[in-house]
Amino acid sequence: MEHVGYRVPPLSRKEIEIRTNNIRRVFGFENIYYFDIVQFLEWVLPKIIHDFELIPVSNDELDSDFARSYPDQNLIYVREEVYINAYERKGRDRLILAHEFSHCFLHKGISPDYAKNHTGILKKYESSEWQATVMAAQLLAPTYLVKNLSIGQIMSKCGISESAAQTQLNVANDKKLQQPIIK
Repeated sequence: MEHVGYRVPPLSRKEIEIRTNNIRRVFGFENIYYFDIVQFLEWVLPKIIHDFELIPVSNDELDSDFARSYPDQNLIYVREEVYINAYERKGRDRLILAHEFSHCFLHKGISPDYAKNHTGILKKYESSEWQATVMAAQLLAPTYLVKNLSIGQIMSKCGISESAAQTQLNVANDKKLQQPIIK
């Protein structure tokens, strides 16, 4: 299967989960279901990364993108409607912000030449988009917290969409997905 995104150094799902779980642990969210991504990006992250900025922009400034991250500039642009919806706890928009943060966290310092020097089909664990999606889902609904919940409970407790809740529940209960994809 062909995956979208830029080629980045490979990371397994397990490696991404470990990094994400460490973020939750360091910031005291290890056993808390609802990770407030807006508060984290607005108030917590700028205290650690002093030049980090989350900038809401008019809905037409990002073309067809809902948000766009610039990891090496510690910058995320987000459509106003997505920012407002995330603030109002709408699952899809919370996931969009978590996804862009994941790019900033995982892909900072990766040379554009790394992405350009690739020919052929992109493996999922080398896809910037796949990696950011896995991290975003784990940040908002960690598999270790949701494995014994229903989809409705995951949606309610973690503030994510039904499709994201279903995916995380599937991952949490699929032993094959818990194994490293690469070594």
